[in-house]
Amino acid sequence: MFTDIKLYEFTSIIDLCNQDNKGDCTAYIHNARLFVRGDNTEVMLRFDDKALHRITIARIEFAHTRSGYGTKLLELIKEYGNQNGYKTICIESVLSDEGYAFATKHGFKRKENSILESMGGYFGDYLLDI
Repeated sequence: MFTDIKLYEFTSIIDLCNQDNKGDCTAYIHNARLFVRGDNTEVMLRFDDKALHRITIARIEFAHTRSGYGTKLLELIKEYGNQNGYKTICIESVLSDEGYAFATKHGFKRKENSILESMGGYFGDYLLDI
C-alpha cells in the first residue's frame, strides 16, 4: 500500500538536519513518510510513487534560516527524486512570506485551487517538476 523507502537512503538529509540542529536529530520512516526531528530542526517528507510520483515537503523548519539549509535540502530531494522515478516535488500549505519566497525563488508554481485563489494572497500548495 505504501511506497517502500528505507532510512539509509536519506543519510544526507539526516546529516544536514544534524548539522543545522548542532546535535543529534531523531529520524524514522512511517507509512512512506520520512521524519527528522531535533530540538530546533524538523523535516517531514511524504513519498507517493504509485499514483502521483510526487515527493511532498509537508514540514520544514531549520534553526538557522537564510543559511542555505533549505536550498541544500531541495537539492537532495531532487537528486533522490531523479534517481527513483519521481516527477514532482510539492511544498504543502505555504502559509508564510518566507515559504512563499523560498518556493518562488526555486521555481515552484502554485497549484490551482479556486477556493484558495478567491481568498487572495499566496496560500496553498506549490509544485516543481523534476
